[in-house]
Amino acid sequence: MPILPRKSPPYWPLQPSSSSTAEQTAPDFLIRMDDDSFLRVLDDPNLQQVLDQKVDPIMVEASHEIEREGDVERAISLYLLHTVNQILARYLVRKRLIQDDSQFFCFTRSKEHSSVVDVLWKVKSVDVLALELKNWGAIRIDTDWDPAILPISSPEDALEAAIEQKIADGVQLGENATVLLKQLVKYHSAYDTPYVLACDWGNMMCLDMEPNGLPWNDDDVDENSFPEVLYTAGSAAGSDALTFHKMVIAAFLQAVKRLDGKIKSAMPGPFLPHVGV
Repeated sequence: MPILPRKSPPYWPLQPSSSSTAEQTAPDFLIRMDDDSFLRVLDDPNLQQVLDQKVDPIMVEASHEIEREGDVERAISLYLLHTVNQILARYLVRKRLIQDDSQFFCFTRSKEHSSVVDVLWKVKSVDVLALELKNWGAIRIDTDWDPAILPISSPEDALEAAIEQKIADGVQLGENATVLLKQLVKYHSAYDTPYVLACDWGNMMCLDMEPNGLPWNDDDVDENSFPEVLYTAGSAAGSDALTFHKMVIAAFLQAVKRLDGKIKSAMPGPFLPHVGV
């Protein structure tokens, strides 16, 4: 991702955007995702063959600065979605999940289920992946999220002990993290996407909302149903770095695997075919 000038403050406090977000329940803890398992889908030979094809680039233009959330939305559309969507459409055709790219959709400001999400990917008529965008500085990994994240794949007794210790130490999600997590849980409930992403241009995080096949709910709190989280910084560099592009593609491919049967049996899409005039 290009490094763009930023005018916004280093910390951007979040407020619930609606009463439904404020009233939404969310887990107190998250589990660190096994990134090796999550990223294994990027080794798919079909994806590798797609990546060998030319992708139309977007040149960074000098007028662009990050000052407001709308600037993040514009930057994400130009420098992330433009490239990623070319790759995903070709992958789906190559996998024969769709006949052509007219059955692949990426909407912004989607409000299909009365909850407005910034970016929504669909295959045919199936909601696959959601992305929530925030102004730069809203996602503070080190202070707001990390303290409340539990270790990867802990045995049940070790996980319970880790939770008890964090509670005893008064550890909890930071205020921004709590507000954002409520939003992401709400979007998962509304759109039923297995994964939900969040990005503030500086950081991107991916939440697996159903790591064991069942969504987290406040009525039956089970440590094994806590969402799993993985995150990366936009400044990541090097061929092995987890970039925003890789995270979105991996989350989309993982979601498609889980939704395979649903996608194959789905109607062609939410729109009528284009008619030439």
